[in-house]
Amino acid sequence: MKNNELSQGIQRRIKKLLDKRIIPSLYSQKTGEIEESIPIYDSRQKIVSWFVPYTIKNKLVSFLQFDENLEFIRHSTFLNKNSDIEDCPERDTWLEPKNIIELAKTKTDVDDVFEKPFLTYDQNISRIVWCVKAKNKKGNTKTIFVVGNFVYLPIN
Repeated sequence: MKNNELSQGIQRRIKKLLDKRIIPSLYSQKTGEIEESIPIYDSRQKIVSWFVPYTIKNKLVSFLQFDENLEFIRHSTFLNKNSDIEDCPERDTWLEPKNIIELAKTKTDVDDVFEKPFLTYDQNISRIVWCVKAKNKKGNTKTIFVVGNFVYLPIN
């Protein structure tokens, strides 16, 4: 599916979810932005779902997740009744590859070379993480998971 088709398909799905009141009206606010969909891969590098971030200014407020056929899986938000948008995580910490690599560096050697991060999941499709592969001078590859400011090595 091409990016434009994907974008249009997701926008149609979001409109239907809003019309049926399955997701909050937050997604129809003009102050926020439904950002470009990011594929989530399984261990075989097959797309298994899509992560659709919703941001307001520089904050990641919430996200939607759709399966590979663009069927709605879930909605999650960083807001609760007693919170403000300013309490939400920084957009760039969660969505910018250069920042994700910087966080991953805390679990690697100085000279390691990094591949481009990609979204995957840790054991369960609802546990979305950025996967960063780092190769050392000996050619060994290490896998690092990053979610927000939390960085860890997966348990194999």
